[in-house]
Amino acid sequence: MRIQIASDLHLEHLEWKFPTFRGVEPGDADVLVLAGDIAKGSRALDLFGDWPCPVVYVPGNHEFYGGEMAAVLADLERRAGDFPNVQILAPGTWVHGNVRFIGCTLWTDYAVFGAEHKAAAMAVCAEKIVDHASIRKGGGGPFLPADALALHRVQRQWLQDRLADPFTGKTVVVTHHGPHRNSIAPLYADDLSSAAFVSDLEACLGIADLHIHGHTHDAFDYMVKQTRVVANPMGYCRGIKAASTPADLRRENAAFDSRLVLEI
Repeated sequence: MRIQIASDLHLEHLEWKFPTFRGVEPGDADVLVLAGDIAKGSRALDLFGDWPCPVVYVPGNHEFYGGEMAAVLADLERRAGDFPNVQILAPGTWVHGNVRFIGCTLWTDYAVFGAEHKAAAMAVCAEKIVDHASIRKGGGGPFLPADALALHRVQRQWLQDRLADPFTGKTVVVTHHGPHRNSIAPLYADDLSSAAFVSDLEACLGIADLHIHGHTHDAFDYMVKQTRVVANPMGYCRGIKAASTPADLRRENAAFDSRLVLEI
């Protein structure tokens, strides 16, 4: 199966200027995987509902910005029936041919630097990570690092349980947050706020054939045990006001490939 991969398109910042721009171009693929931070709320359904192949979509953290988390998820679920070409995994599984897709946002355990630095990492992230001022939980309160940690624990256990389910074909895991510290760029290797982007899921790696993620705005492609880990984020675009066409945009991640296709 040929799988096209993209994440972190952040089209919410572009649609006022280029409302039909989708960041990726149709490739020679059987499935398109969007690993989160595509657009605000459920807007990604409108943008990718007519894609020429099935789309696997895992929401990122930015989908929830300006909204209450449960309400955004409910809106995605409510609208999903109008876009049968898009498989929303939040969390969820989908089998296409001989390939099983297992997806969830994942969030983070803040422990990528070790348990001894977890409390400090959570304190730093509470101050520096915009999620906690931009996402609301039930009742309208702010979405705090403790809430992200609680979601991570639930989704991590769910992911482990799904990976343990027998399956004879190939398995692809899709998360928004990263699964291994190798997905931290050298520039941020000692920055405690990186704990909001990546967790150490090495114990879960080696079962799936491919793990696709986003959230970091750097591209990655490496192996952990028998699992290939890949991220292909576009990141934020600069020069929007001056751009005459999308081709004029300067992408944050110069290594982004709008037609990246992998075969498993």
